[in-house]
Amino acid sequence: MEWQGEATVIARRRHGEHAVILTVLARDAGLISGVVPGGASVKRAAMLQPGNRLSLRWRARLDDQLGSFSAEPARARPGLMADADALAGLNAITALIRWALPERDPHPRLTDATEALLDAIEAGTAVPDGAAGAGGLSAPRATSVACFAENGPPNHPAGKQPRGLFSDPPPIPGAQEPRGYFGDEETTPWAADYLRWELLLLDELGFGLSLDRCAVSGAREGLAWVSPRTGHAVTGAAAGEWAPRLLPLPAILGGPERAGGLAEALALTGYFLAARLAEGQVGRPLPPARARLLARLGTGSPESGA
Repeated sequence: MEWQGEATVIARRRHGEHAVILTVLARDAGLISGVVPGGASVKRAAMLQPGNRLSLRWRARLDDQLGSFSAEPARARPGLMADADALAGLNAITALIRWALPERDPHPRLTDATEALLDAIEAGTAVPDGAAGAGGLSAPRATSVACFAENGPPNHPAGKQPRGLFSDPPPIPGAQEPRGYFGDEETTPWAADYLRWELLLLDELGFGLSLDRCAVSGAREGLAWVSPRTGHAVTGAAAGEWAPRLLPLPAILGGPERAGGLAEALALTGYFLAARLAEGQVGRPLPPARARLLARLGTGSPESGA
């Protein structure tokens, strides 16, 4: 078996005394892992850093074997290591990719968006309009509720999962106050692009949020709520007495005039990542690198955050 092409380094780990196991993301092949002989040397360490693009040839005797890489540099992204916020963004993206994607399952749209987002993070800018980073989500809408920031999905007893559009919302553990991640005045230029990337990740894995029209009436105006069970938007009129059981859609994402921004949107994508992927598909909790990114950008301190 053989594959050849360019890919971005997602992770590396030591393998024996001199080699490393490299995991890369390729547009036409998805995640691929292989051994790089001599990859632990000081000379090759910089080339094999996460975020860098490599020209690779992967070989294995059988399709289910780990295989080995021969690697040459294609494009370095040194800016990802030069800034603490950029490094936190890189760590969150690569951790989520390893956490969510199966190996050798191509996702070209997500790969293109990942490349554009990494470029933007390195440059300290937003992804240009129309670039691949939009990933087909040029006007992202995600529901939000600040008190769900980094809290997992609701803990329902076995056999009592809520059903239907108007399911009970998740509890608020410890009645925590909303956390001010991504304040409106101190937003990192690529923060909204990272939000789009998380929405695309959900969509690529079959759990996309449907927030452009009301699930009950079909209306596109007056959207105010979203079902925590289905991820579908609902207007204020259609919600009626069920509104207390739904999640508010903030103004920044197409909801009515009320407080709410990227902080709440990222809190909700985190909720759906946990509820739909962590519990239903991946079987592991969200990687801590995501929480560290939100804490890093929220506090603005040099600490990475827990």
